[in-house]
Amino acid sequence: MPKALKLALATLSLLLLLLVVGGLAVLGLLATESGTSLLAKQAGRQLGDTVSWQRLEGTVTGPLRLSGIHYQQPDLSLQAELIELDWSPGALLCGSLELIRLRADGLKLDLDSSPTDEAAGPFDPGSISAPVDIFLRDIRINGLTITQNGTSQQIDHIQLAGSLVGASLTLEQLRVQAAQGSLDLRGTSRLETEMPLELHSSWTLTPPESAPLAGEAGIEGMLNWGETIGFDLNYSLLANGVQALQVELPETVHAAGGISGRYLGERLELEALEPQVEAADRRVAELEA
Repeated sequence: MPKALKLALATLSLLLLLLVVGGLAVLGLLATESGTSLLAKQAGRQLGDTVSWQRLEGTVTGPLRLSGIHYQQPDLSLQAELIELDWSPGALLCGSLELIRLRADGLKLDLDSSPTDEAAGPFDPGSISAPVDIFLRDIRINGLTITQNGTSQQIDHIQLAGSLVGASLTLEQLRVQAAQGSLDLRGTSRLETEMPLELHSSWTLTPPESAPLAGEAGIEGMLNWGETIGFDLNYSLLANGVQALQVELPETVHAAGGISGRYLGERLELEALEPQVEAADRRVAELEA
């Protein structure tokens, strides 16, 4: 082997060794509270008034705890009493981002609905691509207030778990609880222009001055994203406690069928609708008669 080539390989090996040692040193520094604090101070100077926090505990490599967070943009403002984060840095070596736990308490989101002159183009799920696979193990939000145009909506609790592997999206659990009721979702899809969808849910609803309703729903089929949104779906719906809304109605109603058409942004065009409704007692038959 020529001496010049040996020298080049030796130099390259030394540079790689220095990069590995340097990377491990930086990672070791970030794994300490003092290193994380130093990084946070530098980030604070760069971000200015965009992001601020009152207290930081833990390390960048996890777990990390921030309190008194404020995030400001021209069209939105976000405040959080507490955010706790834990993740797996080692998963990045295997090409994935694994968020073990994220807890957020006391979130306040203010949205500015000022009109914009920018025309939004058609949404293409296929354009969404993550550089690594993403795994969300346990995300919990306790107390979320969303304010827009002076109107506020309170959500008591949100719990989320799911993954994005390549274009495959899996929703293992999405649970939303509010004073009006609760909703549980799970399903699968693929982020493609022709997007298969399978979604199942269970829900409760508490209307004003009425007994609560409960039920299940499911959707399976295809969405086609373009200038218009095409859909060809099969659906099923089961509702219990319907009689509380009106005494003439049955206690339980089950509906299933298919629906296809296009959403044009301002109106809906149906190409086919095949509903089938069943009731648990004879009141529906009496109403139809």
